[in-house]
Amino acid sequence: MSAKVLEPKIFYGKEGEDSSRWMKRYECFREACKWSDSEATDYLDLFLEGRSLNWYKGFTINNKDWETVKLNFLEVFADKDEEITAWNELIKFDSTGKDSIEISGLLTHLFSKAKISNDHEKLKYLMKSLEPSKRRKVLEAGAETFKSALETLTRKEKFEKNHWRRRIAVIVIKKIGERNG
Repeated sequence: MSAKVLEPKIFYGKEGEDSSRWMKRYECFREACKWSDSEATDYLDLFLEGRSLNWYKGFTINNKDWETVKLNFLEVFADKDEEITAWNELIKFDSTGKDSIEISGLLTHLFSKAKISNDHEKLKYLMKSLEPSKRRKVLEAGAETFKSALETLTRKEKFEKNHWRRRIAVIVIKKIGERNG
């Protein structure tokens, strides 16, 4: 994979930016470029602006060790309100237009950040986010856990895909028959 594909966007250090994900991308880019620890520290400022660049200029005067710089970066730019932010995102989460894989991934990530482990709570947030037709399918299936509700949604999606494939096949066969008939 080319280094250009992995190149991280500029990090500003603003609220809502995911510093750990950004650092992970920077580390991948650094490895693709085959930079040493010293080069990783020296080149970091090329990907920083604003608040984060000011931090870099002050911190690296006395700290050139890559591991120290990286750990301090993650500590300084960690989202202190991550749990509260996750709760707020859960409250307004809407699954419209998302399939069961997307719903599962997004909600599981938010549950982790919000420190929710209770399955009843997870199911409640899932049900609240669903379109009425999907909610009805989950209720009719008697799903009592987050996992079983997602399994119900997955089965429903597979059924619908197969249904549409069959209908398209029938239409294609009719068209071929009309041409040959």
